[in-house]
Amino acid sequence: MIELKPLTREAMPKALEKAERYRLLNEPAQAESICLDVLRIDPENQQALVVLLLALSDQFEQGV
Repeated sequence: MIELKPLTREAMPKALEKAERYRLLNEPAQAESICLDVLRIDPENQQALVVLLLALSDQFEQGV
């Protein structure tokens, strides 16, 4: 099994780009997971909060 590395502050911008990309690919659960990782490091990150909200609303449409 692959060991996951913790997210660093330096990696947050790229992680948020990936989260937005996952949303566009109809993978809102993946986007949600990334946003939660970012928010563990920076609880007030506005971009992560916005993408998280959008990812959660995307999941309502899918009935998840």
